[in-house]
Amino acid sequence: MPDQQKAKRVLKVIEKDLPAADQEFAKLKKVVLHGDFSIRNIMIYQGNYVLIDFERTHIGCQYEDFIKFFFYEVKDKKMRQSFIAGYQSLLEFEIPQKSCQQALLFYTALDIYSFHESHEQEKFGDMADQMLATVSDGVPVLEI
Repeated sequence: MPDQQKAKRVLKVIEKDLPAADQEFAKLKKVVLHGDFSIRNIMIYQGNYVLIDFERTHIGCQYEDFIKFFFYEVKDKKMRQSFIAGYQSLLEFEIPQKSCQQALLFYTALDIYSFHESHEQEKFGDMADQMLATVSDGVPVLEI
């Protein structure tokens, strides 16, 4: 499978940094995550914004919930900064170091590949390929 070959090549690039990424991840505060945070999952109900579609809810670090959102929907650095400032006005938001960011981006790409295998419509397009290319290039997704 081509996706597996891409993933294996990128894994070799980040493999040496995974122990440090795992250590940092273990120290990050864990919360309940939406699992598919996106503009398409925010609706207006009775004049209030509500988050919908909780089928991918799980426990993890806050950063995980925003990887696809920042990678695909909020690419502009100033917009990211503004979003994070608004978030931090309500709750603390921890931003992992580069190795942990890259590991989480890698795992998110694998999750997207897995999602596409089980769903006929590939709603994330080539996002997983783009994520692996970003990791391979050594760029953390959240430049702030």
